[in-house]
This record gives sequence, structure tokens and C-alpha cells, in this order.
Amino acid sequence: MLDYQAIAALSAVIETQSFQAAADKLFITQSAVSQRIKGLEQFYGEPVLIRTQPYRPTTLGLSLLGHYKRVCLLEDALQTTLTNAASIPRVSISISRDTLETWFVTVLDKIKKIMPLTVDIIADDQEQTLTYLQKGLVSACASTVTKPLSGLPAFLVNEPGINSGFMIAQVTAAALASENKSLAHPASVDSLPTSANQEDHVSMGTFAARRLLPMCENTAGIVAIELLAACQGIDFLRPLTTSVPLEAIHKRLREKVSFYASDRFFAPDIAAAKLLVQSGVIRW
Repeated sequence: MLDYQAIAALSAVIETQSFQAAADKLFITQSAVSQRIKGLEQFYGEPVLIRTQPYRPTTLGLSLLGHYKRVCLLEDALQTTLTNAASIPRVSISISRDTLETWFVTVLDKIKKIMPLTVDIIADDQEQTLTYLQKGLVSACASTVTKPLSGLPAFLVNEPGINSGFMIAQVTAAALASENKSLAHPASVDSLPTSANQEDHVSMGTFAARRLLPMCENTAGIVAIELLAACQGIDFLRPLTTSVPLEAIHKRLREKVSFYASDRFFAPDIAAAKLLVQSGVIRW
């Protein structure tokens, strides 16, 4: 078998034109470089390196170097293939047989054109697809069953009324998030040069800094609504408990905002939760 370490030493000497530089490149001593090349020559019974400047390979050395480079290219190609394969997301999904035979394959082909994806499919009766997801056997399912999987009531209240439980609160959070996306528009996009076409940061920088205040205000509102929803969900799942830090946050919120036993006006509760977020009392 070829001694690839020895051939690598020969390649490094030819490339760097120095035994010391070759040693530094391979993280070995200069003596080790010399010994490896000498070992090649003893094995084949003829020189592989012309030891006068500039260093050049002999005919045998040239053949060994050519083979070595081809092996390196093959290893690089294999490594790239293995790395790419490992980076491709893998998703398991349960679907009905009808779904598999009708629209699913067409949709999957379109998705794969956008991004590489490996899909493990379990095809079963429509009534069983949701069961696979509930048991944790798949990460997704295509089902016509609309019952929430969390065990929580729709809109997080038992008796949704005119406020529709948490539905309008969710709409509020979505509206604030959308407003933040608009405010996040880079000020530099609308650059207007000033001061004899030398500056724009003076005029553009003011708005870039000022918009952060309403963005922070909106974000506090979003977090407050998420906090209200999370605590409501925790209460519905009692006697189960969450982590110690989250139980402490839950307790702090419930000191200001009570459980939604029935539908009620949300604005005061959002304001109270928002104040807790902004005051720093609630920390994650």
C-alpha cells in the first residue's frame, strides 16, 4: 500500500521549495520530512526528489504526486457529498393514502425545487394519521381533523364571547409585529445627500434612532400578549407544572392579571402585562 504521509511530505517540499516550510505545513519536524521522503526512495529503490534548487520530482516522484493529487480530489468530493447529505433537513410525516395518490407528491416536488428535503412518509387511513403525530412518531401530518392537539380550548377560553377569547389579542400582536417590520425599513435606503454631497448620516441617523422607541414599545406589547397566552395555557393544563423560573413568572403575572374563566375586555390586562415586561420585573 502507498505511504500517503510520505507522498504528502514530498508534495509539501515541492510546493513550498523548503524542507522547513514543508515541516511547518505538516506540523512535523524537518527531520521527519526528510525521513519520510527517504523511506519512499528506499521502498522503490530510486530517488523521488531532485535535491537541488529548485526542488523537482523525478519521473517516479511525478507519478506518485499525480496519484496523490487524484486521491485528494476524490476525498474532497466525497467529503462534500457527505457534508451536503448530512445538512439536508429530514421530515417525517403521516398522510392518508388518498392524499399520497392525489396532490401530495406534486406539492412535495415543488417544495424540493425550492430547498433540498428528505421526507419519510407513513401512509395510513385518514383516521390514523393524527394518531402518529400525537404519539410522536412523526413531526407532521396531513389531516382533516381540526381539533387542537394541545388539549387547550379554542382561543384559550371556555366561553368565548364578544372578544372571542384570545383571538383579538392575537390580531393585536400580529398588527404590532407588522408595524415593526415597516419601522425596520433601513433609513439608508432613502438616502438624501447633504452638506455639498458629503453627508447623509446626519439627516438619516435621526429617524434611524427615533424609530427604535415605538419599535421597543410595540415589542413589549407583543411579549405581553404572548405572556398572557402562555400563562392561560399553563392554567388550563393544571395540575401539570412548568419549570421553576416559568412558574415564578406565572405567579408574578397572576398577581396583576387573573385567569380568564370567561371572555372579557383585554386592553387593561395587556397594559398590566406590558408594564411588567417594561419594568424588568419579569426576566427570562
